[in-house]
Amino acid sequence: MTDREIQQALDDIAELKKSVKGHLRLITPILLDRQFIGLSLVGAIFFGLFFSAIGVLVLQAGSFASVTSSAKVFLAAVFLLFTGLAGIWKTRIISCNLAKQRASLTFRDLFRDSEYSALFALLYAGMFAVIVTGAITGTRTGDFWILLPLIALYYAYMIALFAIVFLTPEYFTMSAVSAVFGFASLVFMHSHQFFWLAAWSSSLMISFAVTIAVSTRKRER
Repeated sequence: MTDREIQQALDDIAELKKSVKGHLRLITPILLDRQFIGLSLVGAIFFGLFFSAIGVLVLQAGSFASVTSSAKVFLAAVFLLFTGLAGIWKTRIISCNLAKQRASLTFRDLFRDSEYSALFALLYAGMFAVIVTGAITGTRTGDFWILLPLIALYYAYMIALFAIVFLTPEYFTMSAVSAVFGFASLVFMHSHQFFWLAAWSSSLMISFAVTIAVSTRKRER
């Protein structure tokens, strides 16, 4: 290689490092935004109570299929309403965070970035594959609850990947919580599945809130 080619390679590496650091500066504050603490705690309470309530109904009725249609419609409406409002809340948190970093940035810009969109597309494709695999396995075994441990384990993988890619080691705590739950439910979940679902969703969101609270304090010191 000539001196000019070596210098060009060094310049390319420097530019790549600059780009990576820019992306990290953009996404890391979002992943550790303290406004997510409130959303996570509200979500933990809601999903814990919601799925536990379904579990109680199933115990009373004997099975989920035996729960009245009106109760199912009501539960579906409540679930959709909360997830819709939570989605709006989350979008506003991310949009406000982006605006603080750069006034011209919007929530849509985050997903227009080719690197981010490729990562998210890959993760969503993986989740789709997990769901399809679980559905096929459930069809053959007659137990669709196999989806819960599979999704919990894949979620642990997703969070760990975020921790590595975006240099947020704090996320490994949440990944561990989801992984432990996934393996535990895979081995021990033989009944009361809705209570297991309530426990997983609540513990994951509580660990998210605690992780952000602790990590932001450490980073502020």
